[in-house]
Amino acid sequence: MARKSLFYHSRKINSSERIEFWRSTAACAPRCRRRFCNSAPEATAAVATAKRGTCNATLFREAVSLAELVAGDVLSEECVWRELLAAARVAGLERFEISVTLASAFRQSRASPAGRYAPSYVMEISASATIEIARPREAVFDFACSNDTYERLFRKRGPVAGVVKATMADGAAPADGARRRIELSDGSVVDEIIVSWDRPARHTYRWSGGLKGLGGMLVRSGEADWTFREHGGKTSIDWVYRFVLTTPLVFPAVLVMRRQFRLWMEQQLRAIAAELEA
Repeated sequence: MARKSLFYHSRKINSSERIEFWRSTAACAPRCRRRFCNSAPEATAAVATAKRGTCNATLFREAVSLAELVAGDVLSEECVWRELLAAARVAGLERFEISVTLASAFRQSRASPAGRYAPSYVMEISASATIEIARPREAVFDFACSNDTYERLFRKRGPVAGVVKATMADGAAPADGARRRIELSDGSVVDEIIVSWDRPARHTYRWSGGLKGLGGMLVRSGEADWTFREHGGKTSIDWVYRFVLTTPLVFPAVLVMRRQFRLWMEQQLRAIAAELEA
């Protein structure tokens, strides 16, 4: 049987199907299978059908229980995370809530070495900001995606550094595959590659490494995606920033920093709007 989540398809899966799935994924001796095949499907079903207001508590309780089976080499961590994640999404929980709850449950159970309890689900995080500007899309795109705008308007806010200098490598014009160097107020130097330059609809770029201080401890790489949509003579900017963390262990700290970074993003968008609408 393929190892794919049953809960991504339907909540209405009978017990025999769930037990067969878990039996197929169990790497354990026959004497362990009875306990495993009973408790695992019951746990995921309990999470998927939890009543509103009890979802997190149910997820935590069942995750602690299954973590004991992981400790006994009955089940892989990846399988437990994947199935509980899917069940919790069915119950209506957000992905970051699920990740934090599962990480806490595995820490409490001492089921796995530090740093291994989260396969990949807490290795990424995102922040977003949006604004509407009363200008044509072409004008908004050109101004918002200009290196001069980065240098003049993208100021430091709280613990988040501002942009000091932005230059295109070899003096090239912005285009797919072009490279841009960003120097920040805390001394960090980030080399970006432009993934998409689709004027005036989209601008996407990514970078890896280069951050100093706290940022370098928390984040390994990032990707920013700017989308521009025009409606009624106005242009909306949707800015989404995705980060890959250095380790799952920093996830709680990154949750705090995400709020600060979102406020920084909103500050930059307001500055762009103020310039364009002046």
